Amino acid sequence: MAAVDYYELLGIDPSADPDQIRAAIRKTRGRYRQQAGSPNLEQRSNAERMIALIGEAEKALTDPTARQGYDAARSAEPEQPPTPEPRPKPESTRPTAGNDGVEWIETARANLADGALRNASAAAMEATRVAPDNIEGWLVRSAVALASQDFRDAEFAATEANRRAPSEPKVVGNLAEVYLAEDRYAEAEKTFERVSILEPGEPYWRIRAAWAAIEQGRNEDALHTARELAAEHPNKQDVRDGLALLLLRDGEDAMTVTQDGGTYLTAKHQIDHIESRVAEVESLGPLSNRVTRFLDQAKANAAAAKKRRFLMPSGKAVGWLLLWLLLGAWVIWFVLSGVLGDTLGLFTGLAANAGIGYVFFTHVFPHQWKLNARVVGPYAPAGR
Repeated sequence: MAAVDYYELLGIDPSADPDQIRAAIRKTRGRYRQQAGSPNLEQRSNAERMIALIGEAEKALTDPTARQGYDAARSAEPEQPPTPEPRPKPESTRPTAGNDGVEWIETARANLADGALRNASAAAMEATRVAPDNIEGWLVRSAVALASQDFRDAEFAATEANRRAPSEPKVVGNLAEVYLAEDRYAEAEKTFERVSILEPGEPYWRIRAAWAAIEQGRNEDALHTARELAAEHPNKQDVRDGLALLLLRDGEDAMTVTQDGGTYLTAKHQIDHIESRVAEVESLGPLSNRVTRFLDQAKANAAAAKKRRFLMPSGKAVGWLLLWLLLGAWVIWFVLSGVLGDTLGLFTGLAANAGIGYVFFTHVFPHQWKLNARVVGPYAPAGR
């Protein structure tokens, strides 16, 4: 496999700080995660490969020691010019009736799969130059440009394909994907809806329209659409997967987001919300492996947030506890016994002691989400 430039993959500069890296990872992973349930095998396979590469990039760039080693190895590599294979013969570089650009298209796809984005881009551009009327060349060029975060060229290629085949569902769908990647969510939603009219028998396009809706903060609208589709197509795997991913995304949107792009559970109702979405996902029936890994992550997030962690109590807290044990319990018993009688006063005093002990215990052993709230700050929904 060709060496992958993780900075190029994430569309960031090699000098990016940790906050910029985490934000880029979160945004890029989110974009490809949406496509993980695509019925289009090529799009789905590419999304899965990109998610795997993003995972590698996260390991290499978010740990300071690992990043230092990666940067050193990257600097030591000789600069490779984008020279994809096969290299065309001089006479084949001009568009001809017999040259359909297939070799260049396959070269671009192979390099894209390996994460060699510069080579993939060069091959894709050559494909569209050699055979400008081959729609597949424009589509692969658009896919490569999206992977390279070159949204201008992605839109150009998608528009060129759409100009040549305005009624081809996969072409119009590709244009909608570009709009979605560019954060032009309203245009993406309308374009996905147009594809669903062109190909009414394929409910996936309405699932993609729901993704565009959830990106605009219309979570309930998106979930309503996806639930309707799941009811209409109970045996269609990509619809079930699409609803599951939307439900998990809705759960994430309830989390607290920080400026560095990190998301945290900082309130009990956030955990409840995620767990309700997880329960609904689990009730849908069999899910693809590409979806269950996100389900497992959501369950792990909720479980981790509910775990208790030890927090060293302050000297002041310990002092107040000792004062209570020495004086408070006796004083409250003395006062209450005079009002309630010895027996009732004793039991009331014991109950008060138990309450004080519980408060101290939850302070020393708080839930993880409480520690998150102390570090991150008050609850603020993540949204997108």
